[in-house]
Amino acid sequence: MANNIASTALATGVQVVTLDTTGSVKLPCPSDTKVSRWVLHVIFNGVTPGAFVPELSIFGTGVDLTADTVECAYYKVSTGSTAITAGTATSAVDQDIYVVPCDGCELTLNFTAATHSLTVYAMPLLG
Repeated sequence: MANNIASTALATGVQVVTLDTTGSVKLPCPSDTKVSRWVLHVIFNGVTPGAFVPELSIFGTGVDLTADTVECAYYKVSTGSTAITAGTATSAVDQDIYVVPCDGCELTLNFTAATHSLTVYAMPLLG
């Protein structure tokens, strides 16, 4: 199987992304609007899921997803306002909700696969 972004968003505007293959997946921006941050709800599809590192690129540049994106700090909702250091992968132990600030940028999930996949429900917040 390969990483998959559902062809249509849920009625709420949430994108559903299934990650099961090592690689980078850019989340689609809604129309031509700018996203100020993404809220990501991570669900494990087994006991040994992979993990991803959020990375950014300026909106509309079309930079190379494997070479030119930039790792960024982000937040885990359950631990409050302490930023997770740029380049640190999401937890492969705790399902959680993450917030990724990305004013004027597109978000890429750089995923490293393990035995099981994970599903990310990604909600863009505009502003």
